[in-house]
Amino acid sequence: VTYTKFGKSKLLRGSQGQNKLTRCWKKLRNSPNNPALLGCNVGAGIEVKLRLRRPNRDSDFIPLDQVLDTMLHELCHNAHGPHNANFYKLWDELRKVRFLS
Repeated sequence: VTYTKFGKSKLLRGSQGQNKLTRCWKKLRNSPNNPALLGCNVGAGIEVKLRLRRPNRDSDFIPLDQVLDTMLHELCHNAHGPHNANFYKLWDELRKVRFLS
């Protein structure tokens, strides 16, 4: 078990999917100077990680609308892995549905 300032996370070694998850988590945690990196999706939704706080500013939360949009973006990767026309079409459709409710 590994403890970080982001909370408790269990990092299992060995499986390819878990290695991708570990890389994803490290990328988010170790990219404080890349504020554009707000989330990652591993294994078509096996794990989705979202950044909730601004890098290097632990008391400053990212606005909820931005977190929700990032979540929609990452969930679109469940259906379409690469950023292609189908991916962006689905993301736009989900954004419209989100604003209707």
